[in-house]
Amino acid sequence: MLLPARFFIVSGALLLAAAIACQQFVPGFPDFLLGVLYGVAVGVMCLGVVRTFRPECGDDVTPAVRRRYVREMLPAMLAYIAAVFASVSW
Repeated sequence: MLLPARFFIVSGALLLAAAIACQQFVPGFPDFLLGVLYGVAVGVMCLGVVRTFRPECGDDVTPAVRRRYVREMLPAMLAYIAAVFASVSW
């Protein structure tokens, strides 16, 4: 089931409000986590905007091809994300 674009835009706005609230009302909140919260909020809102203009993405391939693509790409993407986080944190 695909979530509607409105869900992502509202979720991003709520995350952005949470980031602003943490910055204003929690004085000891770590800057790194604040940056991650702002980044996730903006990213989720951008996803909502993209979903607005292309609501039926992925329908031009068969479900079997889509599953195969996800099955092949997911381990590589997870390894890439882990490598990036490891290189940034060390």
